[in-house]
Amino acid sequence: MLVCRRSRPEFWLKPINELIEERLATKRDLKELETNLQRDIELVQRDVKEMELRLMIRLGGIQTASIAIVAALVKLL
Repeated sequence: MLVCRRSRPEFWLKPINELIEERLATKRDLKELETNLQRDIELVQRDVKEMELRLMIRLGGIQTASIAIVAALVKLL
């Protein structure tokens, strides 16, 4: 009796192993991903705080200039 080569488990073993290695993440992979994401989140939070500070300084300057202009106009009129 002839057994078809494709029906033997060994035939499917290599492609299945390659698929598993290619698609599944290990705990180490997930931990590395988590660490990278946490670092990226911290960098974004720091950038947002820096932008907030710059925006506050800029708005303060605009407000000061506006008050000075209004005061000058009041004096002239």
